[in-house]
Amino acid sequence: MRFPALSLSLLLHGAVIGGLVVTVPRLADDPIYIPPVPVDVLSRAEFDDLVSIPAESATEEPAEREEPAPLPEPAPEPAPQPEPDPTPEPEPEPEPAPEPEPEPQPAPEPAPEPEPQPEAEPEPQLPEPDPEPAPPTSAPEPDPVEDLDFDSLSDGLVDLTPDRPRTAPRVVGDTGEGGERDQPQIGPGGQLSITEEAALQACVRANRVIDLSARDADQFVVELRIVLNIDQTLAAPIEITNQAAINRSGNPAYQAAARNAVAAVRACLPLDALDPARYQQWRVINFRFRPGTS
Repeated sequence: MRFPALSLSLLLHGAVIGGLVVTVPRLADDPIYIPPVPVDVLSRAEFDDLVSIPAESATEEPAEREEPAPLPEPAPEPAPQPEPDPTPEPEPEPEPAPEPEPEPQPAPEPAPEPEPQPEAEPEPQLPEPDPEPAPPTSAPEPDPVEDLDFDSLSDGLVDLTPDRPRTAPRVVGDTGEGGERDQPQIGPGGQLSITEEAALQACVRANRVIDLSARDADQFVVELRIVLNIDQTLAAPIEITNQAAINRSGNPAYQAAARNAVAAVRACLPLDALDPARYQQWRVINFRFRPGTS
């Protein structure tokens, strides 16, 4: 009995030891590799040379260390601000008292019915008037004659006025005292040719100043007598031959238009359309002008 137990015990101990030998190295970390450090072997004399300190360097006092600058004092912490007083809550407004209900108004009394008016008697019927006769049918009006453009016609016309002066027909005009007197014809057909008349009309119209909104402005007629020298300077003042009729009109705008027509004629002189070779024809000009028309 003793030998089998001893052998069993030896086997168990051997197994335990063998397991430790086999498994324990696996639990340990790998060994750290330390590289070899080269070492020089010094002699005693070399070592003494390295260790010995020169006398001069041994007597030198160690340099004073610079003291570090003092650190700045920390800034004082700001004093805590006092907490604001709590705002008192507004007191609730009292509720408005209820308005009293309006008292009911009494119903209006019904208006009295109007009394019936007596029926009006029918008016007697008047006899119907006889139908008026139809107005006579008027004849159709002729087509209006178009205004001639003297500027465009004058380019193709040939002046056939003879060199000798021609007596103009006489017409009846106004006098200052309401009588009648003979005077030369005024306007186209007098001493000026169509070309000269159109040029003078255009120049005076361009220099006129008139209020076209004045009363009866389109009915204004100004008749002028112009006497010229050969250099087209005025040989006499410009005469308004219908001045009496203008004064009788009592229209200040008409009188102003006549004065302005005289100024416009002066502004047109000298006129390029007046040929000096025809001086005897335009020496005296009887000019008719309508300043209120366009």
